[in-house]
Amino acid sequence: MPSLIDALKPFANWALRLSLSATFLFHAWDKFDAWPSFPTWLAATAIVPAYPVPVAILVTVLEAVAGVGIIAGIFLGSTVTRLAALAVIPVMIGAIVRVHWSIGFNNIQITADGAMTFPGWEFNLALLAMAVYFVIAGNNDSEG
Repeated sequence: MPSLIDALKPFANWALRLSLSATFLFHAWDKFDAWPSFPTWLAATAIVPAYPVPVAILVTVLEAVAGVGIIAGIFLGSTVTRLAALAVIPVMIGAIVRVHWSIGFNNIQITADGAMTFPGWEFNLALLAMAVYFVIAGNNDSEG
């Protein structure tokens, strides 16, 4: 059994890589697809009352770059992986602070009448932790 585990070590970060990439590609695509709803929502909810369009463009582009870059880093090296993961960090910090913080940590918020409300920040924290891992570890190899 240890030989099988040792053989799989080079691929150990793929679960994190694929889920992080898929999450950011999905969210970027969702924002592109629904444009201009995203900047309108940012302004209407007072999440970003000033300059919602530039912020929405920046967030959407960073999400797309992160999603593509995390996968491209497999082929293009640790530097691409690290830069793509670095793009995730301000997006997740912004999402936690501006959107999810006031709701609380729990990702599943159920009201007294059984309705689900906007989620807390636990999922965003997990995505942030994945990004920090890739910024530090890159592709887990010795290249730059």
